[in-house]
Amino acid sequence: MTVALKIGYKGEIHRVRVDLMVFGFVELESLFEATFGLSRNSFVIQWKGTDGNFSNVGSYEEFYEACQELLHVSEGIVRFFAVSKTETNTMNLLQAFDSFSSLNLEKMPWVKLSQKNHFSHASQVWNNVMSKTIQESKNALEKAKKNLCDIEIDNFFGDTKNFMTDFFKKKDSQQKWDYQLQTIHSIFPDIPTQDLIPALEHANGDVHIVLNQIMMA
Repeated sequence: MTVALKIGYKGEIHRVRVDLMVFGFVELESLFEATFGLSRNSFVIQWKGTDGNFSNVGSYEEFYEACQELLHVSEGIVRFFAVSKTETNTMNLLQAFDSFSSLNLEKMPWVKLSQKNHFSHASQVWNNVMSKTIQESKNALEKAKKNLCDIEIDNFFGDTKNFMTDFFKKKDSQQKWDYQLQTIHSIFPDIPTQDLIPALEHANGDVHIVLNQIMMA
């Protein structure tokens, strides 16, 4: 029986056609290794059932059962995914701790008191770790916001300071050469003051030099 086989790893999907009469779990595992460059025993093959849960495939029997269910709900297509064992172990650990934290030990009379104390302590440690992680993330975010705000304020005051410095420099220069500017404007009233101030600075206030430069321009 020939079917369309889709394999995926970290968002990358490939599709091939295989004959289930000769294609089994070993061939599927080799296909993942060759397609995605994975090393043997570094990943786990999974498939998604009709109930929405993911199940591992580790043998020909499990592969055959998965194909039967997948072909029952799809039109000749079977889908399998590879997940690194590191990710799988982490997810299993988180699920185990979540389930463990939700246990009501008071309703388990067969569990000894000393064991309950150990379980409660472990659950408390886990909750503290999770709370600390969440709080650290919040603190880091608030710190980043504050740093950004400080940078914006510093930039604002820096720009304002530069503007005021330039403004007073121009004002001081205009007052410094006020008499010379009036003299030149009486002859050339259309020349802007900001163009005359650098010329006066360069000529050390000598009006005759500036007038000669204007007439020669």
